[in-house]
Amino acid sequence: MFENFQNEILFASRLLLGGAFVFAGLRNIQNRNLLIPMMAARGVPQAGPALWLGIVLQVAAGLLVIGGLWIALAAASLILFLVSRRRCFTISGIIRVRIAPHASTASSAISPWPAASWR
Repeated sequence: MFENFQNEILFASRLLLGGAFVFAGLRNIQNRNLLIPMMAARGVPQAGPALWLGIVLQVAAGLLVIGGLWIALAAASLILFLVSRRRCFTISGIIRVRIAPHASTASSAISPWPAASWR
């Protein structure tokens, strides 16, 4: 029963990891009219072609991971995609959860305060 269980776990992990990128790419196609102006507002040059390049990369590399073909190349391209995407979709400013110092106040609050005041 469990002779090839390792192969099933490997396929399930490839399916989950690659499927997440395929799903995200298809979701980006659906939300392209919102994403292009957001990318342009954040200073991405040629936001439309950059979005489509990212979508093609996500879907193609995700399918390669699922299929088990050229996994190293697909994983490296997804890593480069995630690193480059960070510039487009990060929040400018730090928002963290701060533990309130007194029991009478709320137990936590969203705060842009310096990191030295956090626990």
